[in-house]
Amino acid sequence: MKRVHFLPMLAGGVISCLFFAGDVRANDAPDAAARCPDASAVMDIGAAFLPSESAAYYGDQTFPEMAREGADARAAVEAAQSLHIELMSREPGIPESRSIQIELTAQELDAIASDTIDASERRMQVGVERAVSERITFASGSMRKTGEQADIARSGDVAGVKAWGTRVSSPGATGLRLRFADVHLPSGASIYVYNAAGDAFGPYGADMVSDTGDFWSNIVGGDELRVQVEARDRSALEETSFTIADVAHIGPRFQANIRAPGEVGRKSFCAFNAPCVTNAKCIPDTYWNNIELLRRATAHYVFQSDGGSYICSGGLVNDSNPHSTVPYFLTANHCMSTSDEANSIEAFWQFTTPCGGNCFDAEGQVPSTLGASLLKTGYKQDFTFLRLKQMPPNNSVYLGWTANPVAHSQGTSLYRVSHPKGAPQAFSRHSVDRLAGTCDGLPRGFFIYSRDVRGGTEGGSSGSVVTNAQAQIVGQLLGACGFDPEKGCAPELNSTVDGAFAAYYSLVKPWLNP
Repeated sequence: MKRVHFLPMLAGGVISCLFFAGDVRANDAPDAAARCPDASAVMDIGAAFLPSESAAYYGDQTFPEMAREGADARAAVEAAQSLHIELMSREPGIPESRSIQIELTAQELDAIASDTIDASERRMQVGVERAVSERITFASGSMRKTGEQADIARSGDVAGVKAWGTRVSSPGATGLRLRFADVHLPSGASIYVYNAAGDAFGPYGADMVSDTGDFWSNIVGGDELRVQVEARDRSALEETSFTIADVAHIGPRFQANIRAPGEVGRKSFCAFNAPCVTNAKCIPDTYWNNIELLRRATAHYVFQSDGGSYICSGGLVNDSNPHSTVPYFLTANHCMSTSDEANSIEAFWQFTTPCGGNCFDAEGQVPSTLGASLLKTGYKQDFTFLRLKQMPPNNSVYLGWTANPVAHSQGTSLYRVSHPKGAPQAFSRHSVDRLAGTCDGLPRGFFIYSRDVRGGTEGGSSGSVVTNAQAQIVGQLLGACGFDPEKGCAPELNSTVDGAFAAYYSLVKPWLNP
């Protein structure tokens, strides 16, 4: 195995690794040793177990498959509109004393401001969490909220449905979401979240509650969110209890939140991106005949981690069973690696803008799914493999995959759709470079090194799948490696680095090819 090692140079010529959005750089993060350990130790391991030297990996593959389940995007939007009308008509009176308000500090607001995006950030943060720990119980004919009691009649009794509500606000938010904890929802009781502008999500029932008794809501646009609890009768309501544990204040960096009222800003596609970033809708089928498959498989998702909200990309993965479509989803370990993070996912599908259109002019509806279960993850190959809790839209595509390694296939074309800096879908094409210098802890074979041919990636692109010409997954994005990895649009200086699917295929095979 050819090994290239660049010694540090004092005048900025050091070769280093930069992880997009999740991210640690080898030369500035306290936990970098876990991600970028001594090269010789890891490379020696890689030399013994490189997938290119294992004939057992050859021949295992699947091809893309159209989703046969899942909601129609237009029908889902119409259902949400009807739900909003129903919730507003049943909304109980909410006294001011029952409302919850948080307010971020100037420093917290600056951390998620749209005009402070910097390529050197460890993560692309789009929101801040704030603990509120408001316990809500309905028992013995009374409602209890943080020690205060009120007659249950104040919760409202509309059209035979027991309803209770509260409001949560955070000045300046583009969107809000809540974590409900210690949730007890009997049959016949549900939770909803909505706003005055038309957003409405739910019902959240017992099926959405994790093994630890909590769940995150969808993102509701604007700076005020309304919670409504509905029960079919008094008994069901009295058995209901939960804690509004955390509020996530989502800032203007999160552009997929197109439901937010008002103008976040209007720029060309997209002024905050590097000049080489290319709108995926500007790529015709004549350039690559599988571009539409990749567009329909790619999602942009928000997740909660370490007290903040972050964004990454990922894609749907097909299994070998032609009679089923299980919503498997692939992303990067440096984006997320825990069950709590997976449970907090809200994935947004088909977030695109017309070729030549404005950055925030979404083309059609942007449906979303909520929650995922962690199946397998590994930092050595930087992958995380999930099963979504809800089915993606019914016109989605599950991408095929191949266990045949490509890391040493000089000049092989690779294709990607991602969401750089949270922008609508962007396209990039890469060419495998088996002679590119490798970063410490990222041995070739475990990782694929390539040069950008068209387009580019940035923070928010992390975890996006990369495919061969047949739209078969061969890896997922880690970041950049080179003399100046923070500089975008510089393939002469930097390589794009993807975790190699072939290197961890045996770890996900029990689900994909049992």
